[in-house]
Amino acid sequence: MNRDLGVWTDQDCALVLIDYQKEIFATIRSETSADLVELNVRLLARTAKAFNMPIVLSSVGVTAGFNGPTRPAILAELPGVQVLDRTTMNAFRRRPEYRARGPVRAVPRLDVTAGRQGAPGHRLVFRGNPEADRRRRCMRGPGQTADGAPSRTLAWFERQLNSRKAEPVTDDRTTLAMLSEQLADAVATAGAALVAVHARPRLPSTGVHWKDGVVVTTEGTIRREDDIAVTLPDGRRIPATLAGRDRGTDLAVLRIASGSLPVATLGDPATLRPGHLVLALARLDAGGPRAAFGAVSATGGKWRCWKGGEIDSWLQSDLDIYPGFGGGPLVDATGRIHGVNSGGLSRTLATTIPVATVNRVMTQLLERGYVARGWIGAAMQPVRLDPATQQRLKREGGLLLLSVEPDAPASRAGLLVGDIVVAIDRKDVDGFDQLLDVLGGDVVGKKLRLEVVRAGQPVSVDVVIDERPRRAR
Repeated sequence: MNRDLGVWTDQDCALVLIDYQKEIFATIRSETSADLVELNVRLLARTAKAFNMPIVLSSVGVTAGFNGPTRPAILAELPGVQVLDRTTMNAFRRRPEYRARGPVRAVPRLDVTAGRQGAPGHRLVFRGNPEADRRRRCMRGPGQTADGAPSRTLAWFERQLNSRKAEPVTDDRTTLAMLSEQLADAVATAGAALVAVHARPRLPSTGVHWKDGVVVTTEGTIRREDDIAVTLPDGRRIPATLAGRDRGTDLAVLRIASGSLPVATLGDPATLRPGHLVLALARLDAGGPRAAFGAVSATGGKWRCWKGGEIDSWLQSDLDIYPGFGGGPLVDATGRIHGVNSGGLSRTLATTIPVATVNRVMTQLLERGYVARGWIGAAMQPVRLDPATQQRLKREGGLLLLSVEPDAPASRAGLLVGDIVVAIDRKDVDGFDQLLDVLGGDVVGKKLRLEVVRAGQPVSVDVVIDERPRRAR
């Protein structure tokens, strides 16, 4: 800015920005799409801001004769950038006192025209003396622009880009290198308790030596119940026997010879938070452990998986469960195992069966070979009560009995088709989740009181819960 004259000179303007307005774009004969031009405008505006250079804004309409302020949408891209609008700049004409390196010149004015014979093109037109403009362009030096102003060289832009130097690294072992070493140590620590489980054709799965002589893996990877073997970290292959399996939680337990390898060091999944770095480990042969790296993506409370089993806590990571990784552990950066990874509980993200669930299910599998769950022997459907019954019983809905199996707990207790169960053992029931919560605990052989609505009237029925029949595999 020329402080004395109060005007902008052509040397002050570093960038010229053309705002092609969409409603008048048809008057500019060009094959360039309006959206692409607008994108280029925004990028040019950000360049001016990055290098702290002033900028001239212009809205152009040639045939329409439009010449107005730039659009607010473009101005929004330039917070903190010194802006001069073209309409103001065009107000400056020839002035005797406005001189620079030669005869009096007009302030450059920007225009857009089409190329000859229909060929699209943009060119700068200097309004004033055309012959003087032509001579000035021919006589300019290598360090000048078309109007005689000093040009910005590549070296100038490089100086601007390199003006802020990165802080030097003083430690030979960077933080990333130390983290890498820590993760490798965690793999080695947890990998000492992993085995390869050979219980299906071709590809083995992974198992965790949970406690001395007991290996935990996923139920879906056990395709045969006989002729099972495991490969130890030292390469030895020893026989294993199936102690039990539970499809509901996707867990299976194997027995091996005691003292065969170290026992896993268990962690507390409650200490993991979204963003914590974790590893999924596997052992497929005698060649050492394999690892996948990621972070915890979600944690939560108790939930029921699509297979029907109850999982004590929700723990998902953005890990890939590669072939053979099923049954392997989720390991933190210190080498502690927080659960068993399952590819069968969720298809999108790696779902981990936490330590508490593994301990609970493993205890039952070692005792009886399966997980016992309660059974009433009736088909049910969630329904809403009629408004009068809702107001009288202070409940909104329950489970309608659709059928009752013969010689089942429900038929022996006198439950009838059409009864609506609204509570079990003083716990409200209006969906299957509440029913499964009651029957999933240690209730086999116990007597539970069911509160039922029969013909609009409340009735109490005592039912002795049986064990759910197990289907043959």
